[in-house]
Amino acid sequence: MEDHPEQPPHSEDSRNFTAYEITAGAKDWTLTAAPYQRQLMDDTPGRGAYRCLPLSMANQAGWFVHASVAFTAVWSGGVEAAAVQIKFDEASVVGAEAVMSHFGSGIITFRLPFLFRTPPGIGLLARGAPNWPLVNFAPLEGLVETDWNPASFTMNWKIIEPDRPVRFEKEVPVCFIQPFDLNLPERLQAERKPLDQQSDDGRDYLAWRKDRQAFLGSEAQKRGEWQKDYFRGMDASGRAVETHRTNFRLSEFEVRGK
Repeated sequence: MEDHPEQPPHSEDSRNFTAYEITAGAKDWTLTAAPYQRQLMDDTPGRGAYRCLPLSMANQAGWFVHASVAFTAVWSGGVEAAAVQIKFDEASVVGAEAVMSHFGSGIITFRLPFLFRTPPGIGLLARGAPNWPLVNFAPLEGLVETDWNPASFTMNWKIIEPDRPVRFEKEVPVCFIQPFDLNLPERLQAERKPLDQQSDDGRDYLAWRKDRQAFLGSEAQKRGEWQKDYFRGMDASGRAVETHRTNFRLSEFEVRGK
């Protein structure tokens, strides 16, 4: 990952998530709260993928970074940077300054024109957009401590097969940025053990499994109906779970200081 020398001050508001524009070309980029819709899910029969709440929740749990640039690239298979050839659809500041073969090994680098600042203890997962696959092109994920780090970061994509062109369209997000509690993984005490069928968890699971097995192959399923307990936030006894979420309402980035 590359960095830039600019170091704006850290926000005083512990809730603020700020994207500082650090290059003149930043105006050509957009930052938007990610929607739950995906073409992959639209294309399933009857748009049935939207019945899977975990997919929709993952889709909208962050922000899109868009460069509004389209190109075709080919990797010859070499490890040197010159082994990747990028042909842009049109000349632009974004294409000329921000998209390049920098690291070699078939990797294309997007040089994000932002310095992100998050509250203390919160970092950013920089990923490809969830459930938005590209042919022969895979995002490389990174976790960045954006609560203190004075450097910006890049988003990188790997071409999988050499001599097979990859296509990147304007509507494809360069990056999906997702807040991450940097202390959470180590606060959790992981354990693995057999399920006690007499415990609350065991009884709930067995009740769910019995209900699920009864539904599979039933006339209701044959009619295209589907069980909605999880979608509705209903536990095994039919009680509503107060903490259940069916969407995120992320704020959009407000433009300030113009």
